[in-house]
Amino acid sequence: MKFSKEKWAEIKLSWQRYGGEYIALMFCGLLFLTVVWFFVICPIVNYFHENEISSLKTELLRKVEDNSATLEFSNENEAKKAELNLGEISKKDNIDFDNIKLYKKGKKFEIKVQFKSAK
Repeated sequence: MKFSKEKWAEIKLSWQRYGGEYIALMFCGLLFLTVVWFFVICPIVNYFHENEISSLKTELLRKVEDNSATLEFSNENEAKKAELNLGEISKKDNIDFDNIKLYKKGKKFEIKVQFKSAK
């Protein structure tokens, strides 16, 4: 994209004449995007994340047997994400895990969660 000297001079003159208005428009646009981010996008993302955490907690509680649980996942990304979410669950809900290990079992991935014994 190449500008001729006349076009470039016109752009410079326009900027000199309306520079403050351009900056105000950019500021308003940035303000609008910030408001959309904090009041629309963040709550939606948080809702889905909390839903994912809740379903992981439910699955974990369903599979508890002899102070441990095994969760199965179809791919490694899901398993790693669940492993991170288990760390978040541990901190947020004050549930202590003795250890969390990720294993590959055939084509599936497993997370073995060992709970700390109550004393």
